[in-house]
Amino acid sequence: MTEQRTVLFISHAFPEDNYFAAWLSSKLNLLGYETWLDLDDISAGDSFYTEIEPIIRQKAMRFIAVSSKAYVKKARIVQTGVNRELDTARTVKGVDKFFLPVRCDEVSFDDFPMHYSSLDAIDFHGNWGNGLLELVEQLEKKGIPKRDEPINPLGNWFRSIASTSVSFERTERYRSNWLPLQLPAKVYVHSLHEPINKAQVWQIPYPKLLVAKYLISFFPADVARRFVEVIATTEVPTEDFKGDDALLLVDGGELRNPKSKLIDLLNRSFAHRLRLAGLIHHKDRDTFYFRRNADRDEVISLKHFGKRSRQVTGIKTVSIGGKKILVNWHYSLTASASLHPLPIFRLHYSLVFTDQRFRRFDDALSQTLRRKVPSDWYNRRWLETMLAAILKLATPDGVSIEVDVGGKNRLVISTMPVTAESPMGYFEPSAINAD
Repeated sequence: MTEQRTVLFISHAFPEDNYFAAWLSSKLNLLGYETWLDLDDISAGDSFYTEIEPIIRQKAMRFIAVSSKAYVKKARIVQTGVNRELDTARTVKGVDKFFLPVRCDEVSFDDFPMHYSSLDAIDFHGNWGNGLLELVEQLEKKGIPKRDEPINPLGNWFRSIASTSVSFERTERYRSNWLPLQLPAKVYVHSLHEPINKAQVWQIPYPKLLVAKYLISFFPADVARRFVEVIATTEVPTEDFKGDDALLLVDGGELRNPKSKLIDLLNRSFAHRLRLAGLIHHKDRDTFYFRRNADRDEVISLKHFGKRSRQVTGIKTVSIGGKKILVNWHYSLTASASLHPLPIFRLHYSLVFTDQRFRRFDDALSQTLRRKVPSDWYNRRWLETMLAAILKLATPDGVSIEVDVGGKNRLVISTMPVTAESPMGYFEPSAINAD
């Protein structure tokens, strides 16, 4: 009785493409597929005929050829593991479309080995996530079976990491998403004449907070009186606003939970700066995103941080339901203030997507795009894009982000995120970071 074929055999160049092959194997395992991957370079030795050849001839349902410059080069050399695997795969009969080529770097399609040079390849180069989606779509269409029992999807991944020494003992500094801020010296609580004309309050062109009859701001009474009728103003040192105890006001009233009011005022101040910078408020998600220039995307130099350049907007072709569509991506940003252990803004970021007329997609499609578009944005890409957004908002010298809070007062936010040190370091392979 012929043994049923269930295995996806992953053929790759050892050790050059170990990282990608292990990633692919782990993802397919997680989805329930059974894979076979050689990370020990046994395919070039005598054990090829006892261990690998039977897998290809008898158990493999598909032969996934991880095509790269290294793979193509080794395919041309007799007796390499790649050459042996390809020659064995070519002898397999009775399996329709046995070869399933994928491309993982910039190797030319014209250089593919003759074993599958006439076949269409799935392109992972530049976006591993999109490539995986297309590969799985093909596997599902062909009815490739999945396993019922649990699989450890990280086994090959950890073996790959161990073999390439991704982590190492070395003190490294890591940037956080915390931006230190310098608070104004005072907070002003203005008691307004009632009934309050809220339309006049909202016309004040500086950050403010209205609580009952009290207008809370970083600007003094003379600024407030230009817009609204003020009965009395209490000047409070900002340090006193950091506590939870109620503050007594000069009009005889009290202000409860001053710390929460200060944090709210700070958050409004950051949002005020984003509006002045021309970012678009996405009310449904309560975030702000950068406008995209239809002609070209601005490239922001990161020399200030000792890094390369990045963009905060862009365009990408994405496969949705088997169709290719052009999608604008916009880096979105908001912040939440914290006073302990030090005054900071904690940045929160994601991507917003629009069509070619800059209309936002609905929530369902946006969720899909959030998985597809930045699927290859590993830690470094996200960090560098965050730094680009910070510099886009910064003063010309790149040192700080300043918010005019009224009355010649400034809220000053450092562009240098809080950093931490670790006794261990790591690197992200260049293949991941290529973009």
